[in-house]
Amino acid sequence: MGNVARAGVTRWLGVGVSGLVDARCAAAAAARDAVAGRRPGLVWVSASGDRDPLALAAGVGEVAGGVPMIGGSGVGEICGQGSSTGRVLVVALGGRASRWPPGVGWSVR
Repeated sequence: MGNVARAGVTRWLGVGVSGLVDARCAAAAAARDAVAGRRPGLVWVSASGDRDPLALAAGVGEVAGGVPMIGGSGVGEICGQGSSTGRVLVVALGGRASRWPPGVGWSVR
């Protein structure tokens, strides 16, 4: 979908979106666009609530490997293509000295 970069800046952000029906394939396709051949430090995944979270994690993992991953689900996704439902959105963050250690929150309201 798109990437943001400036000359001399060592950090980057990439975004990928997929509407493929298979959750694993959609996540992998969106991750490929977001990562664009680079090594991210963190991957954020957002998808509609009817997507299998394990399949999403597997698809992103095929592309991003053991990179920390966070995410969530909702009733719709908002991205550069507008708002919709049923898509998978992946945002990859990376660059030199970029680290984002994830944590876990239970019963967050």
